[in-house]
Amino acid sequence: MRPDKLSVHDLFQKERRYVVPLYQRAYVWNELEQWEPLWEDIERQADACLLSTTGVPRRSHFLGAVVLNVQKIVGSSAARSEIIDGQQRLTTLQLFIGALRDYANANDSEHARKIKRLTINEDEKPGSESAYKVWPTNADRKMFRSIMTAGSPDIAFERISSWAKGTGLDAVIWTALSPKFLEGKDFSVASAILHLASLQEPERTRAFDYIHRAPAEVVTPLRTAFTAEFG
Repeated sequence: MRPDKLSVHDLFQKERRYVVPLYQRAYVWNELEQWEPLWEDIERQADACLLSTTGVPRRSHFLGAVVLNVQKIVGSSAARSEIIDGQQRLTTLQLFIGALRDYANANDSEHARKIKRLTINEDEKPGSESAYKVWPTNADRKMFRSIMTAGSPDIAFERISSWAKGTGLDAVIWTALSPKFLEGKDFSVASAILHLASLQEPERTRAFDYIHRAPAEVVTPLRTAFTAEFG
């Protein structure tokens, strides 16, 4: 095992594939517990860059460890590594960078091409699996490809809506609560209310804000119980 210290730019700038093995779990990160904290970290580093006279923050920020298994490649294909640990983080970073790329394109930014290179292996066949820097496990591939090629949030939402209709769903609601949201305990409305009541700041405010942002038309047993308990 060889430890390295790499930036996000270092990870994605070269022609390289990070592939999630089939035995790995599907993507499970959600807005409240992972996306918002990660985005806050990114915002802090961005602010530090703006305040620095060199454009580089005084302190680096540790985003977490990633464990890779570098594989042997025959021929001229892009280098490939299996993601042993860190696939949730790498997938999320690609989605964030993809959104930044689309924003840069929409605003004719001079940095658009540089950002695009962080999401695509340009020497590979366009649209192929090997063209993507990160390639998720089977369950997430269709949606990941659809979002990464959407080009704008509006088109991404249209594609998610189309997917929902194709699978016979009337609506898609992100609840951010897995079936076993607490280790060793099955989900129930009562246990969810107890969990929410036990939260300390700032997690309590984040959780309550997240629930309050759901459309009023979304009426579920949990939403009804939450309103009765907390208003």
